[in-house]
Amino acid sequence: MLTQGAVMKDDGLFQLQHHHSGRSIWRRQSFTDVYFSADVIKVNGPNDVAFGIIADTKYKNFYNLQINGNGYFVMGKHSQGKWHNKIGWKKSNLIKRGNNKNNPNRLRIVCKGNLIMGFINNEMVGSFIDQSFSSGKVAVESGGGKGNAVAVYFDNIIIKEKGKKD
Repeated sequence: MLTQGAVMKDDGLFQLQHHHSGRSIWRRQSFTDVYFSADVIKVNGPNDVAFGIIADTKYKNFYNLQINGNGYFVMGKHSQGKWHNKIGWKKSNLIKRGNNKNNPNRLRIVCKGNLIMGFINNEMVGSFIDQSFSSGKVAVESGGGKGNAVAVYFDNIIIKEKGKKD
């Protein structure tokens, strides 16, 4: 399911968000013990707007790994209408800043039992234990700024489930 402002382009997914965040969700299947990764490219827009990947989506309940163009990331969950940051906004030299058209950031979130792990450019940036969600969908997300649009391109998406073949 593509969010408003999302189109398939050059074998990837391009999302242009204005005043709100948008999620494009892989609705064909629910996953447990999922490995989900994507190349994320901020093409245009403000650097303080978050974008990234989410796992175990149950409407508005999910685990997330998000970055912004200023080189910060956040990791945690959203449930019952509230954000629960397990790792609050933290600066990382692993993140390629600004508009990085030719130099994507590789984001990966792994949900294995109650262990949730986040990786940026193949380096673990955090993990936490949580039992809120045992299965669900995966999605990519891009945010909207105050009157400014952010354009994000998602490519080379990999979704694997423990015990399943590619």
